[in-house]
Amino acid sequence: MTVKPKEIGRINQCLCCGLPRSIYRDSPSAQQVCDECKQHNSRDLQRTIDLHRKWWLEYTARADSEYRAFADRSRTRIKDADQRIEELEQKLGDLTAVVDSDYRDAPLGELQTWMQSESVKASESKMRAAYRARDSTMVALWRLDRLHGDSKVRGKCQCRERDDTCKARAALAPILPALDRWEARELERLRMELEHGLPRDHPEVLKRKSYSYGKTG
Repeated sequence: MTVKPKEIGRINQCLCCGLPRSIYRDSPSAQQVCDECKQHNSRDLQRTIDLHRKWWLEYTARADSEYRAFADRSRTRIKDADQRIEELEQKLGDLTAVVDSDYRDAPLGELQTWMQSESVKASESKMRAAYRARDSTMVALWRLDRLHGDSKVRGKCQCRERDDTCKARAALAPILPALDRWEARELERLRMELEHGLPRDHPEVLKRKSYSYGKTG
């Protein structure tokens, strides 16, 4: 069934309950209040407070569940990517050992042909894809950490929640050591002007004249 244009609302903060809701406004002067709040009697203050509290508890519980699910998926993706990279690096190491052992006896032309074979190219391509998959996951976590890291105010998260009550910060905590190791490794590659997985808006990348992801060495 096609949704009528008037039934489609944009996500805005309700000026009554304060929650992000789908709110339809047919004019700039229209009231920015969600449908749920339009239905309760705001003159009954205690009932309104109780209702809003119930909605916020449901909203934070849902957000907590989503953050935990995101953290679990991220840990799985990182583990799978690292395992795949390790397997591919081992395979390329075995191929290199074959080249080293056969180099003296193999004619140069045949050796070059073998090195350009589809099997070698496929291994390199799969390993690069595995690195890219890990980098994309780490970049997503890096951005989330920027939103929920330490702030200038002691005991406060960047999102202005208290450190001990921020659900996103708690979900990120187990992943931070792996994220820090990844960032340190990619920063070293950036300094050496090698291919790296840092995002374009990373402070160290922004200091460079140009974005250098495509460089290899």
